[in-house]
Amino acid sequence: MDSPKPSLSPDAWQSTRALTGMATRVMGAENYLGRDAPQVGTPVGENRHEIFAVCPPAEALQMQLQEHTGAFIALHDVGATRQRSLLAELAAALRLPVQSLVIRRQGYGVTLATIPFIELPAAKGTPVRIYSGTDVDADSASRRPIGETLLAFGRLGVLLVPALPDHVLDGHFKPLRERLMTQPWSNRQLLLVPTASGVPALAELARRLVAGTTVAATTTPAAAHVGAIWSVIQGAWNIARGGPAAAPSTAPPPAPFTPYEDAGAAISEAMPLRPMPSPQGQRRDLDDEQISRYVQTCARIKGVIGCCIFDIARREPLAHAGRLRHGSALATQGAALIGTAAHAGGYFGGAVEHAETLVTLEHHMLLARVLHQQPTLAMLAVFDRKESNPLTLRAQLQRLEPILDAAGPAARAGSP
Repeated sequence: MDSPKPSLSPDAWQSTRALTGMATRVMGAENYLGRDAPQVGTPVGENRHEIFAVCPPAEALQMQLQEHTGAFIALHDVGATRQRSLLAELAAALRLPVQSLVIRRQGYGVTLATIPFIELPAAKGTPVRIYSGTDVDADSASRRPIGETLLAFGRLGVLLVPALPDHVLDGHFKPLRERLMTQPWSNRQLLLVPTASGVPALAELARRLVAGTTVAATTTPAAAHVGAIWSVIQGAWNIARGGPAAAPSTAPPPAPFTPYEDAGAAISEAMPLRPMPSPQGQRRDLDDEQISRYVQTCARIKGVIGCCIFDIARREPLAHAGRLRHGSALATQGAALIGTAAHAGGYFGGAVEHAETLVTLEHHMLLARVLHQQPTLAMLAVFDRKESNPLTLRAQLQRLEPILDAAGPAARAGSP
């Protein structure tokens, strides 16, 4: 005969309730999986992020990039001629791990594409990602659309252009031109970096690539090694993000290095890793009255043909005056000159927060400089060589500074 089971006393039963009285915390699935972050992909392990797709991988990537509008840099090696990818060289030089964004088939788990990237620490906010569209691991039908999608939705697209015959380069640019003209494209800045001298037609190829669009294609001097390439990328990133035209690193210019195994030591000494500037929206501190008054007064200086203040990142004229009627053309030329100064300053290790450049032509001179009152803006003055000279012009422009230094109506209204 089985013995009866001992019954729990009320006190013993009550003591077990302490184990069930703990507060339950309900975590949102999105937060738990890390999907609340503004970056693309769900983190699933160390240096690995995933996207599940029910459509072609390039289409899935585009939907993710349109939903998560974080700024990133897209690298593309035209013709894939480099012995080693720039992303791998940068990762080794900056001592950062190469991470992976994996696109997998929903329900089956089959890997459709793997996109490598590195994350650069940002001064504020979300780290800045650099994706390599050239090193995508996917089938041949998916590889090119994925690379083009990265260029289309980045804040800055970097094309590394080797010294190939003009007709070969033209063949590589045609599919990109077709994508730019027929598919969604939010990127407004392409940087074309020749990796060797001897690409004389690059400027014309760049012009044809973006003709009829709102995309700006900027060519740079030849950059044969990763240090020089990184310098021009840093300068272009500052302009693309709408910040000061300054290179984050003011270290001495890096020297070429060989072999590749020495990349980390060579670059880490010459170019210490600095936080990348965080992407920021456009900001207008100077009011319209100040800007308009400044350009109108500048246009009355003897010898000045035209003057324009413009937004550097957007290449958008805010005000212009003088005999040159097309403010958009002045803004475009001025932004190009500021960009050249920023690239040169980054390469030679000079701070270019208030970049200024003077171009002397046969009959005219062009003076472009970043406004220290608001570094997202710059001015371009065009003047006749016969009627003025740079020293006089600079002195007269300095006398106009109080117009921009003084608080505008908005600031005065808010002052006690």
